[in-house]
Amino acid sequence: MKRLMVALATVCLAVLALPYPGVAQTFQMKIAGVYPDLPVPMYVGTDTMKARIDELAKGKFQINVRVYKGTLGGERQAFQGMQTGTVEACACSTTPAAGFAASWDLFNLPFLFNDYDHVYRVVDGPIGAELAKQMLDKGIRVLGYWTIGPRVAYNSVRPINQPSDFKGLKIRVPETPPLVAYYQAMGAIPAPISRPEVYMALKQGVVNGVDATFEGGINFKDYEIAKFAPELDHAYTIVIMAVSERWWKTLPKGLQDIIVQAEAEARPKERAADRVYSGQMEKKWIELGGQVTHPDRAPFRALAQKTWPESYASVPRELIDAAVKAGTAH
Repeated sequence: MKRLMVALATVCLAVLALPYPGVAQTFQMKIAGVYPDLPVPMYVGTDTMKARIDELAKGKFQINVRVYKGTLGGERQAFQGMQTGTVEACACSTTPAAGFAASWDLFNLPFLFNDYDHVYRVVDGPIGAELAKQMLDKGIRVLGYWTIGPRVAYNSVRPINQPSDFKGLKIRVPETPPLVAYYQAMGAIPAPISRPEVYMALKQGVVNGVDATFEGGINFKDYEIAKFAPELDHAYTIVIMAVSERWWKTLPKGLQDIIVQAEAEARPKERAADRVYSGQMEKKWIELGGQVTHPDRAPFRALAQKTWPESYASVPRELIDAAVKAGTAH
């Protein structure tokens, strides 16, 4: 009898351990964004994506998608979180990406891109696919490439009309060697600082200039301190919508397909919103009391291209050449 009771108890425990057919597993998807909660193009993309995942998954999968807007730290932390699986997804700029896959510094080369269409030809073609493969090897799956505008370098000291006007200025730059080399070549003092720390660095005089976008300068209120901005478009800020590969592998194939479809539908909306939004930012900067100069780009471009060989060790020259060539395609 005792043996029978033990056997029955074992069977009951095994049955209880089986998944109950009426209870579906609930998946969590945190999407990290570094910007504050404002109507910026990046969040047009993330919010569209969230809405489409909710629609497409309804009745099929239970997934809670939440977009964290400026509350999960900087982009480097988000990249690290995706590697470990503590952050499921991120809409992050590619500026810190080279710290995880070196060739991504391609996107940080100053004056590489001519315009938005040039950017799209590079990221949507073989170059973008190759870089995405390299990032996947680091545990981060790129679903698509977005944009958040051309970069400027505003400061609190003086207008910029020629490269020598940067001499002696302490400029916050993203954590990327190509932009550091560019500002050093102009005699500036580059200081890599995480985006959430920039405003206080400006306020305290740790830096007196910032390499960012008009959009970032307005949304983070940098314009209150640094008002002089040369409209140079020396780089385009590319964003990746990416997910943790460790997390991705836990999802059913059908849910993966839904997330891929949602990103593909959100991407053109985000890009279109960025082109409109970025086109309004210079005017907004001036309305807020800023000053904008329009220097001849040629001397800045020539100086920048002289610094590109410093990146050859991490970014193969043939990759740079291919990206430049894409700018001449029609």
